[in-house]
Amino acid sequence: MGLTVGIVQGGAVYIDDTKITVETIMHSLSFKVMVHAASMNHVFTISDRKATEVLPNVMMSAGNKGSSEMVKVVIDAPAHMKILREKLYLEAQTDAVSG
Repeated sequence: MGLTVGIVQGGAVYIDDTKITVETIMHSLSFKVMVHAASMNHVFTISDRKATEVLPNVMMSAGNKGSSEMVKVVIDAPAHMKILREKLYLEAQTDAVSG
């Protein structure tokens, strides 16, 4: 079972230290994400029809009940990988620096 996160266009999640941004919402069940990798950025089209591997061993698909403003992103990843909303990831980075 995957983790489902509601994300607005321009919003992001981090999987470990890799940022994944919802770039474009085409439909409540179809959107584009950008994976900000160290060597280059990759854009993937995500839908509810088939899960897409966006990182090694990380699958992403669209969940139901999204909207034109916010999509439901379903993430299947190994249990050892940390998945955080952008705000929480940035707060954790700030705490690590100041702590």
